[in-house]
Amino acid sequence: FILRGGFAFYGSPYNEGVDNTDAKFSITGGVGYRDPGDQFYVDLGLITTTEKSNYYFYDQSITAPVHNVSKVVNVVFSCGFRY
Repeated sequence: FILRGGFAFYGSPYNEGVDNTDAKFSITGGVGYRDPGDQFYVDLGLITTTEKSNYYFYDQSITAPVHNVSKVVNVVFSCGFRY
């Protein structure tokens, strides 16, 4: 059996002075099994990504931003057989 976990942080792609944090944070985890004869494997993974950002419809000096929060959850299943 195999267990794994991890995380990722992606900073803002904007220059300083732009009022937008737009950072992403991901947490991952998974469990898998490979048979002792190395003939097959199964794997299940989970990825949760959260992103917060400010969006301006017009110039930021004349309007307030729209605050966006996005959360995406992906589930991945894979299996393989050696022949």
